[in-house]
Amino acid sequence: MTESDSLSTNGRQEFPHWRVKVFRCVDGQTWDELGTGYIVQNGEYGFAVASETEDRVIYDWEVDIELSYAPEDDTLLSWREMHDEDLALSFETQENRDAVQRHFELAKARLVETIRNQLVSVKLPEPTRENIALIKEKLDLQLRTQRQRDTFSDMIERTDYISELSALHEECEKLNDHQCLLDLGDVMRRIVMMSNTNLLQYLGQKSVTLSVAGMLEYDSEYPNTKGEFRKMLEHSKFVEVIPINDPSILQRVHENYRLQFLKDIVLPRSLDDITSAMLSSIIMFNNVDILTYFQSKPESLRDMIDLVKKRSKSKHQRVNALRSLQSLCMIAKSTQTTTRDELYRSLAQNGLFDALETVIEDISDEKQRTTVFGILAMVLEYDASLLRNHILAQAKHSDVTFLDHLITTFHVCSGGYLVGQLAEMLKMLLDTNVAESNPIRMTVPVDPRIGEFLNYFYEQKLLMLVKPLLDIDEPQMRDDVLRAEKLCDLLRSAIQGHSEMVKLTLLSSNLPVRVALLLSNRQQQLCGSALRVIREMIGAKDDFYIRYIIKNEIVAQILTLAERCRLLNNANYCACLEFFENIISLNSKSLLRHAVERLSKQGGQLAEEPVFKELRRQLERNIHDSDSGTASALGSQQEEDGTRGYRGRRDGWSSSTMDEHEEAYFNTADEDDSEDESDMDQKSSDLGAESPAPVGISAQFADTLKMAGRKRSWTETDTGASTTTSFHQRKRSILDDDDDDDDEGANDDGNDSGGGKRILPLHSAGEDISHRQEDSPKKQELSGATGTTDGPLQKHSSSDSEEYVSEPVEPHDAALRTRDGDVHEQ
Repeated sequence: MTESDSLSTNGRQEFPHWRVKVFRCVDGQTWDELGTGYIVQNGEYGFAVASETEDRVIYDWEVDIELSYAPEDDTLLSWREMHDEDLALSFETQENRDAVQRHFELAKARLVETIRNQLVSVKLPEPTRENIALIKEKLDLQLRTQRQRDTFSDMIERTDYISELSALHEECEKLNDHQCLLDLGDVMRRIVMMSNTNLLQYLGQKSVTLSVAGMLEYDSEYPNTKGEFRKMLEHSKFVEVIPINDPSILQRVHENYRLQFLKDIVLPRSLDDITSAMLSSIIMFNNVDILTYFQSKPESLRDMIDLVKKRSKSKHQRVNALRSLQSLCMIAKSTQTTTRDELYRSLAQNGLFDALETVIEDISDEKQRTTVFGILAMVLEYDASLLRNHILAQAKHSDVTFLDHLITTFHVCSGGYLVGQLAEMLKMLLDTNVAESNPIRMTVPVDPRIGEFLNYFYEQKLLMLVKPLLDIDEPQMRDDVLRAEKLCDLLRSAIQGHSEMVKLTLLSSNLPVRVALLLSNRQQQLCGSALRVIREMIGAKDDFYIRYIIKNEIVAQILTLAERCRLLNNANYCACLEFFENIISLNSKSLLRHAVERLSKQGGQLAEEPVFKELRRQLERNIHDSDSGTASALGSQQEEDGTRGYRGRRDGWSSSTMDEHEEAYFNTADEDDSEDESDMDQKSSDLGAESPAPVGISAQFADTLKMAGRKRSWTETDTGASTTTSFHQRKRSILDDDDDDDDEGANDDGNDSGGGKRILPLHSAGEDISHRQEDSPKKQELSGATGTTDGPLQKHSSSDSEEYVSEPVEPHDAALRTRDGDVHEQ
């Protein structure tokens, strides 16, 4: 398209009543108005808008058969040009817009007819041995646009050009003209690459496919190689397991087979993306029709499943029925979600799992079991809840379920592919997060019974599954090694996804210890799988797992593996280093200490690795932080006690049960207080200097103990009589020298302060001291003299004041008690 500065009326028909505004959008957002004018026809297929005020063309264009001129609103007509430029015409009335649109469509129809006549008039040369090179050249020159390819495709289909090429191919094979056969193969590939849907469906017809496959057996890129495609097609046989009464469905089944054969067997190297997508699209639409037919006839599915379920049927019929079910499931994978969901649910409701279970029980037929597991894998990949619900329903009335058969087969099967496939199916049964990594299952709702199934599995079937690990100390056979490796992967996934559910069974059966034994196996891949299980236990950050690892010395076995792999510097050695990096990042003090101790015992060159040096440093930092925290806590406590002072200490003895009169009594200073204040301070100072605190009693508490006498009155009893002394007299008796008491205390407790002054021993809170009273006849005698008390401290009334007396205990064996009867402990 070009713009012209002046309007030439040659070849243009003016329509003055079609007045329009022209708009253009280049960036997809902003529309620019180019001007207002009248539409004129420019030649047979072109149009232009002439300005109504100037002698110029605002815009001109030619219709294109591949463009769509779509009306918008009532007066707008828009389209997109081939170079991604959007245009729009705004008319005064809807009638004018409709009239212009009809002219556009008529111009497109004339253009299509013209192109078709031109191409038909220039036909491809007649297929002969002399013209084959010319046909190849002409296809290369005239098939550059999709329009030309579509027209040639129509011509080839209409004139049956493929039959003429096939006749030439037979002639060349009889004459053994190898070069002509190579050119015919190249011509046939160019015809297929026209990417026309109708032509591809034409190539899928039975009479055409065999000829096309024969020509495509020759390829100029591989002149010395010849395919055997016709032989494969001739020996193929269609087996109708159950009758298909609809001829159109039967035709689609055959067409799908031939197109799939061309796509996957004949043309895998030559297909471009467009042709491959077209073939896949044709096959998919046929598959939808086939599945819809079977879903509309549930009796057909039921009959097919019955052929598998009934043991009385011949083996040949069962195999064909299994393959038909497998084909239906494979077809469903390429269809829409709704169609696929309906098929799988219909199969499950009609007894699919019961039929598959009968085949799994027959361990003698390996091929049938392989087909069964292929069907099962496709069902589980889409929706594992179908099988979970079936197993839970079986578990209510039977001890043996479908899951038992899967586990038993996993234990006895041979071959790496089958072992891996079964392990993957078991993982899909347990995995609740597959939808995050599998786009197919993101459309499936979450199974509400997943928790019930997981409880059933971990409580009743986990030990059955891991029995090979519990029975075999060191697997040697190839299948046993692979089976142990897959079991380790399953355990790792279970710990990662369901740590709390699997923990009890895992630890009570000592299964991690059996896994740790695999670290000494010669198979490096098995060692790596076992190490991943232990690492997952560490990553769970569960104290039960950590204590179990410490108790069973699993870290020492990992260090042994690291020492064995150190010189190899392989993946297992890197995994061991990563394991200890995880311990550092986890910063579990007990696990760190255990790892460092085992590293010290291990010796060797491992300690020089940066990871293990960092392991030691992390432990040292933890010890240093712990010591600093303890010292800081003690310093804060001492500072707090020092700032409280004497009044703070005295208030600290107060009780919540003390009434106002008692509070006034203890807070009121008397003459004795003022007289003896200095004497008390002096004696306290002497005591602190001369009498160190006994072992186990801090100096801070000893100082508090020396001031305790300021708070209470005590009752001092002698043999046969009871006399009450004043509080201050009792205070002096605690601090004054008392040789008799010192001797008695030394004899009874063995605790001499060393300076003639003794600190009263302290009983911890809640300690029962009744045994001491029972052992002392003097205490029993004093108890009988003073009477029985109801508590540690009893209140005695007198005319002048109220005093508190304690239960009769000897001074050197007395425990300091508060008003409410609890032992005071600072």
